[in-house]
Amino acid sequence: MAGFTSLYQNKLDAVHDLTLALLARRTMTADDDVVINPTLTALDNEAEALDAAIDADNTPVLQGPTPADATALQNAIHAAEDVIAQNGSVNALANAAAVLIGTVRKSA
Repeated sequence: MAGFTSLYQNKLDAVHDLTLALLARRTMTADDDVVINPTLTALDNEAEALDAAIDADNTPVLQGPTPADATALQNAIHAAEDVIAQNGSVNALANAAAVLIGTVRKSA
């Protein structure tokens, strides 16, 4: 498994965790359209991009993440885990999702 595959898989796992936490908060009313549904869409898009990056990573050696990228992703994952563990508000979950999505972006 190349360096970035592991990084992307860790991020993908965190994306899935945030998705589940937000799905549990859905009320199935119009209130979901303000924060939850757009965040779920963004998380779904990120998951698709990460899956594609993992599938495309068939090189024997790929340069691993920079220390700054690895630290930023680790911090974003820990923050997301903390918000989920604390049963954080929808806004806190959405903020954690935005930070996570913004770290270590897959270049097109």
